[in-house]
Amino acid sequence: MLYAQNQGNHWYVDNGCSKHITSHKNKFLSLKEDSKGNVTFGNFAPRKIMGKGKIGNLVNGRGKEKNVLFVEGLKHNLLSVS
Repeated sequence: MLYAQNQGNHWYVDNGCSKHITSHKNKFLSLKEDSKGNVTFGNFAPRKIMGKGKIGNLVNGRGKEKNVLFVEGLKHNLLSVS
């Protein structure tokens, strides 16, 4: 499991997820808010994309990810792996 250092919310690695996504605005180092589109989950429930940006401090205070989607109403932060 990866987690953002000094923050209580975990990032789950998900091989079924096509994008990195979070609903926690405070995790972004930079964020371009733009409400275009939706993401759909395994239960076919859509969630609105509210923006895209860069997050940091994923592993031991290092690591950054670009193009992370800011999505409303998620219960978990998801990192996409293929």
